[in-house]
Amino acid sequence: MKTAPSKKIFSIFALVACAFSSSGAGEDLPGIETQIQGEWIAYRGDQFDIKKITRDKTTQTFYDWNGNLLYQRTSDLKVKLVGSGERKTIIGKGAEWLYLAGGKQPEDTLWTTLSFDAAKGEWKKGPSGFGYADDDDATVLDDMQGKYLSVFIRREFEIPKGADMKGLSLRINYDDGFVLHANGRRLFSSSNVSVNEESGEVTVGNHEAGGLETFSLADFVGVFKEGRNVIAIEGINATL
Repeated sequence: MKTAPSKKIFSIFALVACAFSSSGAGEDLPGIETQIQGEWIAYRGDQFDIKKITRDKTTQTFYDWNGNLLYQRTSDLKVKLVGSGERKTIIGKGAEWLYLAGGKQPEDTLWTTLSFDAAKGEWKKGPSGFGYADDDDATVLDDMQGKYLSVFIRREFEIPKGADMKGLSLRINYDDGFVLHANGRRLFSSSNVSVNEESGEVTVGNHEAGGLETFSLADFVGVFKEGRNVIAIEGINATL
């Protein structure tokens, strides 16, 4: 297989959704395993993978662009319905975010907290997504290519009373990688991003934007609360 051309783009469309509690929340779904069985292929920059889902397990096999096997991983399949009530978008596509670009970086981690005052810095406002050379970016970073790798975005939002926190999820289209923070805590990064815990240095592998990907935030219910919250994302290109 030939290597696909790589566009140097950083594009984010993010939204957080939650579900209001109902009697079905957390129950097993008999028969849903049958509905999602099959094989899917995903292209990830310098490699691709084939995911095969059977009734009781998921097998993901990774290859390089020449079709050589890299590695394989298998996990048990357990499907649960989390938050089966009405779903509500909290931050929608095209919503306005505060962002810091131009090669500038936050002085410390305060930018990920509610107490941060963006008015005292060089933060600007713009709608998502953020990037260049993709013709679908609402906020175009036309000075990014060849000059800097990261852009930082943050947005405050309200979680309504009665929301099922286990139903929170992030949907994001990204290229190449991202690190997600909320309410002053780093939650996780995309799988191609490595963060040195001592130095804080970030390295990222190639990942081409291929549509919205969904990440459950159910493991971080203790980070969020009813009322005012903040989500903060560092988007990173692998190369200039």
